[in-house]
Amino acid sequence: MYEMGRSVRDVFVSDYDLDGNLDIATLDVDEPAVYIRYGNGRRDFAGKLDGFDVTSGAFGMHAGDFDLDGDTDLVVFGSALTTLINNAGVLEPFSLPSPGIITGQLNDGITGEFDLLLGLDIAHTGEYSAFFQRGTLVGQTWEFGQQTLLPVFEGASGIASGVFGFDGDEYEDLVVVNQGRNSAQLLRSNGDGAFILEGEAVVCPPGSGAYRVQTGDLDADGNLDLVTTCDVGIWTITYGTGGGEFDDPLEQPVETVFQAAISDIDQDGDLDALVTQSLLGHIEIFINDGRAPFTFDTTLDAVGDAWSFEVTDIDRDGAVDVIAALTDGPVGNVAIFWANP
Repeated sequence: MYEMGRSVRDVFVSDYDLDGNLDIATLDVDEPAVYIRYGNGRRDFAGKLDGFDVTSGAFGMHAGDFDLDGDTDLVVFGSALTTLINNAGVLEPFSLPSPGIITGQLNDGITGEFDLLLGLDIAHTGEYSAFFQRGTLVGQTWEFGQQTLLPVFEGASGIASGVFGFDGDEYEDLVVVNQGRNSAQLLRSNGDGAFILEGEAVVCPPGSGAYRVQTGDLDADGNLDLVTTCDVGIWTITYGTGGGEFDDPLEQPVETVFQAAISDIDQDGDLDALVTQSLLGHIEIFINDGRAPFTFDTTLDAVGDAWSFEVTDIDRDGAVDVIAALTDGPVGNVAIFWANP
């Protein structure tokens, strides 16, 4: 494990210093700060650790090439926004004022191309609602415009995107889950930064709420499906049937489940599911054999609370590794679970 501050929430892997080796960036929500530990390409991250102060009230971080220059930038969501724009391998933090998001640790944020303008935009939840902000290049800094309120129910928590095929266009649409409802809301992008509520999909058991949601075509039928974590120790698969319509969710129990990811872990050509047992330091892996329920495969066991993780081939050996963000009391770490080809 590698120390990364005090309270690690989000983790993103990329080559931030442009030396050809992948590095690890994490968000510390207590300080608050972003830490980057640089890799040497030999399964070793024991070297240099950089830290950057970020917005107060930080609850999430996302990565993307905002300015389309070929390298990875970061944005931190909180009481304001902090962008870390990558200029020739050097991250430069820049804080942007916000109209005043009411933040909480169940909030979430993503990047995407949601309108006709080049470059990435952001969408994020507040304690009660959700917002869209258009990205714009201003000089050497990527800024985000005024918040546009998204048409969702009070209590928004997780947010994800995907092309749901409402109208045959290729714009990214949004799906927002709610900590006080058992349904996800589906928002269609019209290409100019506005979103229209198209409907809902039940994703959790009656009387429960949802934490996080991910999208992917799990059954290879051409329709996006939803993987959702619920606040009653259950994660679900909700298969899309086309046109923004969904079947009933298929439930699988996992105690203290919080974060979810979709990846082809066993490299057999279909997407599998991973979920955190947030208070137990576990990441549970479930294998896709064609249709749900998925088959439990293994538990990745680490020390501390597991809030976030990334699935990627960090040592570039052809096998997919798991990088977990962990908090153990006053110490934050990342644990790397290496996979072999």
